[in-house]
Amino acid sequence: MTKKTLLAGAIIFVLLVVIGLFIYRMDSDMQESGLYLKVTGLDCEDCPKKILDKVNTIEGVAHASFRDDVLFVSYSDKLGMSSKIIYNVCQLGFGAEDVSPTQKKDRERLRLLDFNMRYK
Repeated sequence: MTKKTLLAGAIIFVLLVVIGLFIYRMDSDMQESGLYLKVTGLDCEDCPKKILDKVNTIEGVAHASFRDDVLFVSYSDKLGMSSKIIYNVCQLGFGAEDVSPTQKKDRERLRLLDFNMRYK
């Protein structure tokens, strides 16, 4: 193999890696935004269906789905909508904890702020 062939192969490989990383980054940025709730108290097969039926009747909810014990709800940007959804899930007798990616980031920022305030 000549040096030109090796160089061309290396360039193509680097370009493919860069394109793959770009696509991966775009895909992770395009995840649906909404409310992710870890639901506790799911003790039968009908529990998720019961929750989905209740949540889908709330005005402003666009889509709701379950994956394992995490409920994802896509909704309009009405003020207090997440509280309303959590309230309805809890009214059915289940527990619900917000595990949304944005919620996690906010908790980390608050912990860092708390750390900085204590040790200044």
